Amino acid sequence: MKRNQEELDRRWDVHTERQIAISKSGVLAVTVLNSGSWLALLSQTGKLQDFAIGWVLGSWGAGALLATLIWIVMFLNSHAQMQHDFDRENKSHVRKLDKNLVCGVVLAAASLFSFGVGVVMLALAFS
Repeated sequence: MKRNQEELDRRWDVHTERQIAISKSGVLAVTVLNSGSWLALLSQTGKLQDFAIGWVLGSWGAGALLATLIWIVMFLNSHAQMQHDFDRENKSHVRKLDKNLVCGVVLAAASLFSFGVGVVMLALAFS
């Protein structure tokens, strides 16, 4: 039985490391996409004086903020993961992990949605 638990622990660790790496890459991509495009747009605002782009900037800024908030969720999730590793029988740790997962996905989706809205609004401002 002990050998089976050691094998499960090893597999758990491998999958956890993979999930963390994928999450970090995804959050970085969302953050760079929103923040980079927002800064690029801000650098061109002088050339866009004749266009109504206030809401565009707001949408992109909201996307960048939401993407950055995912890092807080990742920190909270790492703490919940640590608690779960020390006490696997406590189901509240699993609920925290599940809740933080949903929260992170919602924030990422909302961030990408804000980016998309900003793109559409900018396109409409030019037409």
